[in-house]
Amino acid sequence: MPTVLITEPIAESAVEVLKQKGFHVQFEYEKRNSDHAPEDVTAVINRLHPISDEWMAQYPNLKIIAYHGVGYDGIDTEAAKARGICVAITPGQNALGVAEHTMTLIMALSKQLVAVASDYKKDGFSCKYAHSYSEVADKTLGLIGLGNIGLRVANMARNGFAMHVIAYDPFLKTAPNGIELVQDRMEIFREADFISPHLNLTDDTFHSIGETEFKAMKPTACIINVSRGAIIDEPALVRALQENEIGGAGLDVTDPEECALSNPLLHMSNVIVTPHIAGSSKEALERVATMCIANIECYFAGKELPGRKIV
Repeated sequence: MPTVLITEPIAESAVEVLKQKGFHVQFEYEKRNSDHAPEDVTAVINRLHPISDEWMAQYPNLKIIAYHGVGYDGIDTEAAKARGICVAITPGQNALGVAEHTMTLIMALSKQLVAVASDYKKDGFSCKYAHSYSEVADKTLGLIGLGNIGLRVANMARNGFAMHVIAYDPFLKTAPNGIELVQDRMEIFREADFISPHLNLTDDTFHSIGETEFKAMKPTACIINVSRGAIIDEPALVRALQENEIGGAGLDVTDPEECALSNPLLHMSNVIVTPHIAGSSKEALERVATMCIANIECYFAGKELPGRKIV
C-alpha cells in the first residue's frame, strides 16, 4: 500500500482510518516521523505547509498531493504538473465552519464582545458603560465572491439575522432570491456595514483590498477576512484603523500567516484576530480529511476523484 505523508495535524480519526485501510502513515510534525524512507512516500496530505518544487524533489515517487481544504495557493502547481503529480482539493467540506466563523466575527464586532469581556476582567462591571453596542438586523453585508462559503454566509445573514445582503461576483449573472448582485465592485465598499471577501488568492486578488477600498468605506464599517491574508493590503488596513477611516476588522487570516505578537492588529480594541481556525471545527476537519483519503484512494484505484483535481 502507498505511504501517506501528513505534513500537519489532521483529525486523529482520519489517521486511524488510513491505517485501517492499510496505508503506511508518515508524519512531518511533532517528531512523529516513522522510519519510512523519502522514496516510500507516494501521497501527501497537506494543510498550510508550503509545497515548493524543492520540497517535492525530496519525494521522488510522490504521485498525489491531497490538499486539506480549497485554498491551494501555497502549492507550486506548475512544478507539480511538470513532475506529473496530481493535486486535489476538498471543495465544500469546511464551508459551513468558515461561514459560521464569518458570522461569529460580525456578531462579536457589533457587540464588542472581546473588548468588553477583557475590560470586565480588568475594570469590573463599570465597563458596561464604556462601549457602544450595535444590532446587525437591517445592516448591509457586502460579499465579494458568492461561492460555497459566500452563499452560506449570505443565507445565514439574511435568514438568521435579517441583514440586507449585497454581493459582487463577476462570474455570476444572477443571484439567489434575496441577494442583490451589484455590477460595480466599489459599491460593496461604499454601501456595506460589514464587508467579507470570499476569494482564492491569485495574482488578481493579491492586495485587492487596500487604501482605495478603505477610503470608500463608511467610518463605522468593518472588514472581515476568513479567506487569505494577502487579499488585504495589511499596512493599508492598519493605517485605516489607526486613522479611524473604518470601524473595525475581524481577521482569521493575516499576511504573513503567523501574525507577529508585535503586530498592531493584535493590540487594537476594535480588531479581532484568530489564528486561521475558521475551517478547523471538529466536524469540518473530519469531513475534509475524509475527502483527502477518498481522493488518495480513488487516485490509486484509477477512479474519478470525489474532490476537485487541480493538476
